Amino acid sequence: MKISSLFISKNEDEVQTIQRFCSQQGIHLLAQSFLSFELIPGTIQSEAEVFFFGSKNAFSFFLDLEIPFKQKQLAVIGEATKNYIEKLGYEVAFSSSNAGIPEQVANEFKDFLKMRKVAFFQSDLSKRSISGHIPANQREEYIIYSTKLNAITLPEEASIYVFTSPSNVDAFLLHNSIPTDAIIIAWGKITERALREKEIHPEIVLTSAKQEELIERLKEMIAS
Repeated sequence: MKISSLFISKNEDEVQTIQRFCSQQGIHLLAQSFLSFELIPGTIQSEAEVFFFGSKNAFSFFLDLEIPFKQKQLAVIGEATKNYIEKLGYEVAFSSSNAGIPEQVANEFKDFLKMRKVAFFQSDLSKRSISGHIPANQREEYIIYSTKLNAITLPEEASIYVFTSPSNVDAFLLHNSIPTDAIIIAWGKITERALREKEIHPEIVLTSAKQEELIERLKEMIAS
């Protein structure tokens, strides 16, 4: 199969591995996030032993709040966030290789957490895909940043559309539509659910939510 163009709802600086692959394969890449973020200031004093972050943005805004966490264990949803935090010099105690399947991550995390208390630091648009599985007496939830949907019109159509979050799906559809013959890829089960709620049915659902997994699926398509 010949792939002429690919859209992904992330900015170019977030998908450099995909960008290199597309360049090698002669695929025109259109990388555009439809989201912007803003810190929600506040003072947080948590009694939790574990701090959980569902994204790189969550940890970045957490650092901006200057919350003490020297004695806390850090937990994340997947390897991309883990790598980001470790590059900043911090240790991550829990991460999952199945970030695209939140129910499985939640079960793994509950086994790790046992009876300890966890604090979740998240966006105002969080789907609570992990925190919603943790008993109320074991969790604290803090909204530390807001997510804004930006109404951007793409300059051209693509043959493959990769959606990376429910919020990006919502923002994309404000001023764009998907060609009837396009192939749709969902970056995990939560994004798949958001697409199907809008009667958009992805052909492929990623499980690890990593760029390398997307590239492997693209290679399979090219070889077919």
